[in-house]
Amino acid sequence: MEKIKQAFLKFIKWQYCGLFLIILFSLVMHLSVITQPSDGYIFDETYYIQDAQNIIDSHTTDRPEHPPLSKLIIVGGIQLFGDNPIGWRLPPILFGIANLFLLFLICRQLKLSVLVSTLATFLLALENLNFLISSIDMLDVYSLFFMLLAFLLYLKDKFFLACGLLGLSMLCKMTGALGCVVIGLHWLFAGHRKPLRFLLSIYMVPIVFFAGLFAFDSIIYMKLVNPFTNFMEMMSSASELTFENYSGGWEAYPWLWIFVPQDPTFYGTDVIRWQGLISPTLMFTIIPVYAYLIYRFIKGERQSFFSMMWFCGTYLMWIPIVLITDRLTYYFYFYSTIGAVAMAMAMVMIKLNNHRIGKIVLLLWLSGHVASFIVLSPLQLWLSIPLCLILLAYIIWSMGILQKPIPAIVVDDDIPPELSPGLQDEIYPQDSDNTEVLQVDKQPEQ
Repeated sequence: MEKIKQAFLKFIKWQYCGLFLIILFSLVMHLSVITQPSDGYIFDETYYIQDAQNIIDSHTTDRPEHPPLSKLIIVGGIQLFGDNPIGWRLPPILFGIANLFLLFLICRQLKLSVLVSTLATFLLALENLNFLISSIDMLDVYSLFFMLLAFLLYLKDKFFLACGLLGLSMLCKMTGALGCVVIGLHWLFAGHRKPLRFLLSIYMVPIVFFAGLFAFDSIIYMKLVNPFTNFMEMMSSASELTFENYSGGWEAYPWLWIFVPQDPTFYGTDVIRWQGLISPTLMFTIIPVYAYLIYRFIKGERQSFFSMMWFCGTYLMWIPIVLITDRLTYYFYFYSTIGAVAMAMAMVMIKLNNHRIGKIVLLLWLSGHVASFIVLSPLQLWLSIPLCLILLAYIIWSMGILQKPIPAIVVDDDIPPELSPGLQDEIYPQDSDNTEVLQVDKQPEQ
């Protein structure tokens, strides 16, 4: 018994324990609803799964407005696991779990501590819209996977690989092009690292995209195709998707996504209900969170800059796009931005944890986030409540929220306060100099 106790204590003190539990519990929660519903499709699965079946049977596609890579991944799931809910939904679940891990790695690459990175991953994992899109067979989860991987490699200064992955993200869904905006904005305003290499690497995006368009469309049609002709046809089909031409009740202008809640039921029965609603604890804190981070950025803190560019590139860019083109958009297009907001929320939460009132706000904020996930998610309560409460308890314990805050020795707001050893890792990674603000946007030369 003593050995078991020691092993347990060693496990919970392991710095990656939180990440391990988040990944494990997320996988369990996803798999628990993978066959629900067993006899129907959820939301746009209707189009994409039937299109995959059409590709298998007749080597043609009914969705010419979308690029081919996600379609082939869906086909691959059906071929490997069968034309059933497991074959449909296991691939997006695995990609969604991988996206959680990639967010953690991105945070670490930005020199955020293990605790902050784990907290951001926790917030993303228990966000309702992220859980939903990562559970059903749509195009977005695959596109986001390659986008996040591109972000990670870009931050490592592996520009050619990053731009190639952006091409793959666009081959999954054209919204992957917004990842180019994120990286472009960050590079432009964060020091112009290795300009010649970066500018040359940009050509990898169209090279990979058109090469993939040729290869993957040729696989779909079982004949050689002209990628440029297919691209023009794809753009022509997509140009018809406007607010003027469609009015199905699901569409929403991008400036409404974070202000006006919408509760579209993607699928609902007496047994299970899938709801495409952004978690309110995320939706209603976006503006104050980013307002505070902009203030801290002006004061000299740079950790949040990539999150801000991510938010601008994948969300704010939709506003001029829609105003200029009238492009049809939906609430779930915010999916690719949730990771940026989770990262930003984690950085603000760590700041709150240094004050008594802040700890109370933080405890309510985290509890509300978990409660909203339990209420909105399609999970059975007997499973979601214990798993979510275990994760919440671990986060509260690891952050020391219930401990008394250690008063700062200094009062200058521009100088980091001295913290107790137990709280030191909340803000600073172990391998950094704790006496100065981290400059994370300028990566070291390789």
